[in-house]
Amino acid sequence: SPPSIYGALPYPTPISPPLPDTVNFAFTHLEPTILNSTFVNSRQEPVGSVYTDSLRVFTLLKDNDRRSMAMVEWRMDGGPAVEIRGVVKQQRVGKWLPLSDDARSRTMKVNAVSYVWTKKGDYICLCSAADSTSFVITRITKTPTCINLEMSQVAIGLGLLEPCVVAAVLLLCGRKLD
Repeated sequence: SPPSIYGALPYPTPISPPLPDTVNFAFTHLEPTILNSTFVNSRQEPVGSVYTDSLRVFTLLKDNDRRSMAMVEWRMDGGPAVEIRGVVKQQRVGKWLPLSDDARSRTMKVNAVSYVWTKKGDYICLCSAADSTSFVITRITKTPTCINLEMSQVAIGLGLLEPCVVAAVLLLCGRKLD
């Protein structure tokens, strides 16, 4: 089925083997969604958290030292805004992750390089925008109890950890992004 016109891509079901040479993370303790969750490494050790205030106006992503890594402001006018410390200046989510004309993918720009999030089988995958049919550098899957984020060493080396964490939260939050 095509992605939701409201912004979040559909939930995939994991079935494939892991990407080669990956670093695995997961969003756990979904209370009740990814908007209130714990971000853990492959050893199930917490490395960050996602917290949404009770009025559902702000979502904060913090590292394990409780430093703010990113913030989403759920504005009623013009769509939500996102800021990733040191990576993405505050801007509308629809500008940072614009939906393609055919509503099948979203582009993500980090450090002047464009990447594309698209559904491939049961995954939401990130590839270089220069060749979106090429090597998958990150992928997201959803299970009944957690959301997995598999990142290649290439993606980590390109400084995509924080942007991919934020993108996963946005793509799987179920809220309108545009």
